[in-house]
Amino acid sequence: MLNIMSRKTMILIGMIAGSIIGQYFVIFLGADTFSVASILGSGAGGMIGVWLGYKFS
Repeated sequence: MLNIMSRKTMILIGMIAGSIIGQYFVIFLGADTFSVASILGSGAGGMIGVWLGYKFS
């Protein structure tokens, strides 16, 4: 098992990468950069990234 600091780091990296991917996925589908869909996509991607970061740590 990894120590607590590396677990936090993995969750943070997952959150940042997930929110970026989630936002650009919605933009790729045709939404504007500062739209509600883009913000929701970023939030959803961040939550998925946190979950994946927790599972991989």
